[in-house]
Amino acid sequence: MPGSAWGQYAFTGLAAGRYTVQVSDQLRILSGYTATVPGPQPGQDDNNQTQPYVVELTPDGRVLSADFGYRPASAAGATWAWPGQLWPF
Repeated sequence: MPGSAWGQYAFTGLAAGRYTVQVSDQLRILSGYTATVPGPQPGQDDNNQTQPYVVELTPDGRVLSADFGYRPASAAGATWAWPGQLWPF
């Protein structure tokens, strides 16, 4: 599922339950990028998570912590996380 330019994405119509989230790149959007190291606060929003990342979707249907960071492969040492969001509408 493609996301926004800022890495935000949404899945709609999901029932409450446990889901596994992992970045795939079938469209080759991340070509030339590499995943950054996991952030220091696992499970927190705006923190690069280890993949695959398991989330528990509650009946209110919103998980904001499924964030994954990428950097250009040529930018050694640079890190940042693009915020990702998972929620059914």
